[in-house]
Amino acid sequence: DANLAPAVTLTVAAPLPKRFVLHIRCQGFQPDIGRTAKVSVGREVREFVPSSAMSDFALRFDDHEAAKKIQIRPTNPISPHDVEMSTDTRKLGIGFQRLWIEAMP
Repeated sequence: DANLAPAVTLTVAAPLPKRFVLHIRCQGFQPDIGRTAKVSVGREVREFVPSSAMSDFALRFDDHEAAKKIQIRPTNPISPHDVEMSTDTRKLGIGFQRLWIEAMP
């Protein structure tokens, strides 16, 4: 809910692997469909474009200085209420089905 924070922040207990691929299975919601979302790990930033269908993305990170946080920021979250879909006032941008990390050598 972007009313609470403009980005999703995932915090892990141990530092992330030095090199890894972040796999994301998701779909965009309303105005964020077809718009670039940004993923930050330390100072590294990668982008992907969510679609209206559930899709898989693989983002490689190589130099993030032992980060413990992954931040995912949609472009323009909006509530279902604002687009007259329901009374739900949470600001949504991306619906995640699954996220996983694959360590790289």
